[in-house]
Amino acid sequence: MTRNFNFQWDDSLVIGVDTMDQDHQKLIQLMNEVYRLFKKNAAHSDIEKSMDQLGDFVVEHFQREERYFDSLPDYEDGLIHKAIHKKLLARYSSFLEEFKKGKEIKEDFFYFLKAWLVAHIEGVDAKYAEHP
Repeated sequence: MTRNFNFQWDDSLVIGVDTMDQDHQKLIQLMNEVYRLFKKNAAHSDIEKSMDQLGDFVVEHFQREERYFDSLPDYEDGLIHKAIHKKLLARYSSFLEEFKKGKEIKEDFFYFLKAWLVAHIEGVDAKYAEHP
């Protein structure tokens, strides 16, 4: 069975915090770009550059998001949320370093990113969006 990555933004991913929703949309765009390059067998250097851009934006987004939820007086899951961010960044960084050393990307990597982002938005990010 052939799976289709085709990661599209839809209303189920809206948390109602405009800046974060915009960031999440951009994350999807960047993931789709890495996948597009992967599927067309682009040069390793082009895929690496796109993966670096995705990683850089993930860092920016996590910093912006953490500043946001740290400013919420009633949000109590900040430490857990930050630990989740740290774990994902470590995993992504490790994968990126392996890729830079010549390890091939497996298509499952993209499905992991997609599943992680959807679960994170719907399960974790939605919690801070509930706080005014």
